[in-house]
Amino acid sequence: MAKEPPPPEDSDHEYFKSETDRLCFLLIHCEGARRNAMLGIRRVHYADKKKAKRWYKAIALKLHPDKNPDHPKCAEAMHKLNDLYQVMTCL
Repeated sequence: MAKEPPPPEDSDHEYFKSETDRLCFLLIHCEGARRNAMLGIRRVHYADKKKAKRWYKAIALKLHPDKNPDHPKCAEAMHKLNDLYQVMTCL
């Protein structure tokens, strides 16, 4: 399986056709601090469960597979988003 190219440093680059494409790519292929910075996650999201939930809901509404039935990577990205949310709320 061929690896996808790394995302451009500028998150508004024309590389992504839509916001959904950008979010899917970041959740599936990026890790750690870089992913968190590009997704807008700050330390306060880890400390405050209400802010983490608000952030999660905003992203989940954009990525949910029922809202994007033609997008092949939304299900995988949603799974990664759920894992990330679990980490944010368990600390």
